[in-house]
Amino acid sequence: MKDIRARLERMGLGGGDGRFLAASMAVCLIALLAYGVLVHLPLRAEQAAYEKKAVELRTRLAAVMNFKNVHGDLAAYEKELSDREGRAEHVLPRELGQGGFLQDLQHKALQSQVKLQKVAPAEVRSVNGVQEMPVAIACSGSYFSVLDFLRRLQQSERLLAIHETRIEQQVQGKDGTLQCQLVVTAYAWPQDEAKSGADDEAVEERVTSLE
Repeated sequence: MKDIRARLERMGLGGGDGRFLAASMAVCLIALLAYGVLVHLPLRAEQAAYEKKAVELRTRLAAVMNFKNVHGDLAAYEKELSDREGRAEHVLPRELGQGGFLQDLQHKALQSQVKLQKVAPAEVRSVNGVQEMPVAIACSGSYFSVLDFLRRLQQSERLLAIHETRIEQQVQGKDGTLQCQLVVTAYAWPQDEAKSGADDEAVEERVTSLE
């Protein structure tokens, strides 16, 4: 402080002028501090908040644009969903449709030039809400015909399980005819029963939690 006063006196600013200049400098420093605390820092915090909101808006806009690019036409998107539901219905229908399934077996056998000798549906059973209908099949045909019939069953649009397959060559005849026996299981998933089962499980869980 003495050094500052000495310098001021050498500059001809001693006495009252020096005190006035010192007071002015103090006021300026206080004003700068007040500006930093009361104006600058709040503005920086507000700027950071705006930048955060801008990032969130850009993220949402990007998601909307991506959705729009993938599904530009809502009607086309709904059609796509409907087509997917239709394909799922073919793979795992709501009903077994025994008549339609047996007719499809007959159609595949005709296409493969296989002779159906026995088609015997067993009793329908339900496992975890999914209905199963085993069908015992006996057929005959040439090697390639039987192979084509099995391939058509495996590539069927509907979900099928092929098991207990047994292929033998017929004793009688020398034309290479094969005798094939197998069991094909068709499946169905009744949505109403599945929903009811899920509701029952939810109720049981709530009762258990209350106990």
